[in-house]
Amino acid sequence: MTATVSLRTARIRQWLAGAAAMSLLLAVATAAALLIAMLIPTTWKPLGNAETLRQPTPQLLNIDGHELYLVWADNQPIAFNTADPHGPFNNAVCHIRFEPSVNRFIDPCGGSTYELDGSYVRGPSPRSLDRFATRINQGQLEINVSTVLPGKAHL
Repeated sequence: MTATVSLRTARIRQWLAGAAAMSLLLAVATAAALLIAMLIPTTWKPLGNAETLRQPTPQLLNIDGHELYLVWADNQPIAFNTADPHGPFNNAVCHIRFEPSVNRFIDPCGGSTYELDGSYVRGPSPRSLDRFATRINQGQLEINVSTVLPGKAHL
């Protein structure tokens, strides 16, 4: 019986040592991720006066080579990346376009369709439209073009 207790004790100690090692590894990885995130520059680009930019229909804009549609929903600006979430079509990036006749965004290459809020309707795309972060700073609308925020997956 003593051998059984000693074996159990050894296994428990081994498991605890492994759990402690995993916890330490997770803490180090989290610290490294936070450090990297702080070192990556965030690029906020000014667009202009937020009230002036508030329009009832999507506006196609180009900021430093980043094409986007600016849309307002519930008094909040949304900047949709026009690059097709489905990916390149015949080795070329396809750009989403707003189609006023149906009041939706359409992918002219793959046929995916999206609502004005960027949500997926139909087609081969794996998710809703991707976005750039927006903020209003002292009445000025700014867009962060350094990071694309992926749309909600629907599959």
